[in-house]
Amino acid sequence: MTHHMNGMMSHQEDMTSHEGAHASKSAPLYRLLIQTGTDDKAFTERTHTIYFTQGLQYQRGRWSVDAVLPVAVRHSDSETFKGRGLGDLHIRNSFALLGGHGKFSVSAVALLKAPLGDAKKGFGSGEWDAGAFLETMAVAGPYFGFAEFGYMALGDPPGVAFQNPLTYMAGGGRFFAGRRLGLMAQLAGSGEITAGAGATRQAGL
Repeated sequence: MTHHMNGMMSHQEDMTSHEGAHASKSAPLYRLLIQTGTDDKAFTERTHTIYFTQGLQYQRGRWSVDAVLPVAVRHSDSETFKGRGLGDLHIRNSFALLGGHGKFSVSAVALLKAPLGDAKKGFGSGEWDAGAFLETMAVAGPYFGFAEFGYMALGDPPGVAFQNPLTYMAGGGRFFAGRRLGLMAQLAGSGEITAGAGATRQAGL
């Protein structure tokens, strides 16, 4: 699910502004995140994808809005899924229930996904999706960690009936060069989306 990979960008933006939120609360924050991922559940062949994900965040007080758009380069044994293209646009609106300006926070998150990616190439679903999540974040010096649990309401492509799954994501990493650079790893997954397909899992760096 592209939500998992794009969620990494939102988490990195949140971590970057986590301790300095007072200084940046009314200024948009731009980030470019390079990610790699391997998937053998969503595609008929094992695929390796590099994501160049752009994100823009606006934060004010306890509210934060993120817009995330990936550009994907995919290598696969299948000609159908290999290539490059835009992914789906993700817009996340979060509210800090606890913390928000310190070293630890708990937030409620609403997600809306707009279908901009090519569904035939696997860069997008071709449908609108929405989700609701509870996420926690922690920062300790140059190190950070996060965890998220939620529910996705998935749009159904023609002839396909998706189930609306529970989702999870957890990871952590380290900042470098005064928080201008960072390295992050995550594990994410969801319940069954299509009948008989089983649960999904993704790992990313």
